[in-house]
Amino acid sequence: MGVMRRSTASMLLVSLYLVQMVLISSAATAKAPVAAPPPAEPPVTSPPVSPSAPAPVVAPPPAEPPTPVVKTFPVNTTFELSAGNGSDPSRRTAVALTSPQKAYALALVMDGFGKVGSTREFCWTEIYKVNAQQTLTFRENCSPLRVEKCSLSLTEDGDLRLTLESSGGRLVSWLTNTGGDDVAEAKLDDTGVLTLVKVDGTVAWSSAEGDNNGCPKPFTPPEGSFGSLRFNVGKLLVIFSTLLGLVISSHF
Repeated sequence: MGVMRRSTASMLLVSLYLVQMVLISSAATAKAPVAAPPPAEPPVTSPPVSPSAPAPVVAPPPAEPPTPVVKTFPVNTTFELSAGNGSDPSRRTAVALTSPQKAYALALVMDGFGKVGSTREFCWTEIYKVNAQQTLTFRENCSPLRVEKCSLSLTEDGDLRLTLESSGGRLVSWLTNTGGDDVAEAKLDDTGVLTLVKVDGTVAWSSAEGDNNGCPKPFTPPEGSFGSLRFNVGKLLVIFSTLLGLVISSHF
């Protein structure tokens, strides 16, 4: 009996030992619970960006119109300008002649000097430097008048004339007095000198001769006047006869 009790006790101890070992082994091999990953943060969306407005396009300043090349100005040739309806009172030119290297140009000019709506504008003829139009070598008439139309012509008999027209009147404001001198053509050299050349090649008239009396200065009429430039008695007579003719013609 004593031996059986010892044997039973030994078996119980062995069983308990085995159970303990199994529990330890299970605990060692058991996996720890895996924690769930934290919820992903919602994606950050940038607010919509409005497209930047395009930079305003600034129109370049209007460029001076190019001076056309006019190589010849023979007799019986006329250039004309008209004030029109006054919607564009800016400077306009009709180029009559350019020098061989296009350094200077002879032109008929009309300018309303910003007076919108007027059907009359100042008119004159001038020789200007092509790359610097404020540089003049010649101008007539020194004190221009407001007219409806004007023309620069080299007549058939060889006279260079500036003619003004208003209210049906037509008057010569300036001329070279070379009619009947066998003039063949007008020529302009690269120093800005205009000449009227005869058939035989000699010079009948030159813009370099005589006293222009301040005419080559750029012309801008003061408000309410025809200009304050100096002029001689001969030019006074031309202006007076022009005014008188325009007044008389307006009554017929």
